[in-house]
Amino acid sequence: MRNSSFKRDVLTLARNSHIRPPHMRIPIHRLAKYLWASPNTILGVLIGLCVLAFGGRVRTISGVIEFSSKLLDRLLVKMPSCLRFCAITLGHVVVGVNEAELNRVRPHEHVHVRQYERWGPFFLPAYLLSSLWQLLRGRSAYRDNIFEKEAYDVEHNHRNLAHDQFKIASHTDDHTMHGRL
Repeated sequence: MRNSSFKRDVLTLARNSHIRPPHMRIPIHRLAKYLWASPNTILGVLIGLCVLAFGGRVRTISGVIEFSSKLLDRLLVKMPSCLRFCAITLGHVVVGVNEAELNRVRPHEHVHVRQYERWGPFFLPAYLLSSLWQLLRGRSAYRDNIFEKEAYDVEHNHRNLAHDQFKIASHTDDHTMHGRL
């Protein structure tokens, strides 16, 4: 009796899923993107857990887990310049040297998150092949990588938009001030 009641409740819930509150709905395409990127996300979480073990911090912003650690910053300074970074994205995880840097590079890193959603487990090999191709052509393995170019373009557009919005807000504030004088 109890088992049939449970089944009936589950079937009712499934049939009425369209009336769930928005905060309880997960669109199937969004879930698919998380699953497709999950092998890389798991790698990111493992690295993030190491960061946490050494006093790092974690937060989630726009569905992306961000780990940061000042210790990481101090370790990277000792590495060869070609291996240094301020943030690195692995699936839906971004590991950064500190929260200020994460705030600064978030638009760039979130482009990489979208790239992981498109390429899934093939992203890292494709990224490395793009870097290798650029090296073979005598170009920068990092700056000329097609994935980095896309991320820098979006970051540049984001900064220009923020700058324009600041100018508009400043202009509006100036007029408001003058109106009060």
